[in-house]
Amino acid sequence: MQNQYDKQRDINDTLISAQSALREQNEQLSNEIQALRQGLRVESAMRDNLENHDRKMNLDFSGLPIKDKEEPVKLIAKVMRLAGSTFSAADVDVAHRKRAGGMIVRFKTRQARDEVFSKRFNLKNITSLDLGFSEKHFIYVNKSLTFDRSVLMKQVRDQLRTFNRDKAQDQRAKVKTEGGVIKLKLHDGGYRKVNSLNDLTSIL
Repeated sequence: MQNQYDKQRDINDTLISAQSALREQNEQLSNEIQALRQGLRVESAMRDNLENHDRKMNLDFSGLPIKDKEEPVKLIAKVMRLAGSTFSAADVDVAHRKRAGGMIVRFKTRQARDEVFSKRFNLKNITSLDLGFSEKHFIYVNKSLTFDRSVLMKQVRDQLRTFNRDKAQDQRAKVKTEGGVIKLKLHDGGYRKVNSLNDLTSIL
């Protein structure tokens, strides 16, 4: 009986030791995973900031139908003329289609980019028909955001539609981007940076 008891005790001690070792391994793995996730978040933020910096000379154009053998720079130059811009195709560095069908345009100078953006409202009554297309689409010009910031901007706009629904015009919150940074304008005239949906929730 004593030998059986001693054997069972040894087995239990071995199991307890093994469980303790597994807990230590799990804790170590959990810490390593957390460190990796933090590293990925930092790397993702750095990549996003670098991409955002590269986009400061860019604008996004939408509402331009796709056609075979198109010349993007010449097409953008036509839009610029319709908007009343004093700049021309010579001020466009490069223009190309995005996967979604819109067009991203990089200007040679910040002055040209800012002037074209400032005249975007002149396109309010302009459509793709005015550019010779058979399809009718309204033309929009927006600041070029990174993918992550575009997703966040859409989420912010969706939230604001609900937030502003029953509010008077002077009580509504508005959103804008400045240097790729999303900012929320409150009814008191102040601006708050929005880096995540959590930021938006805390502000509203």
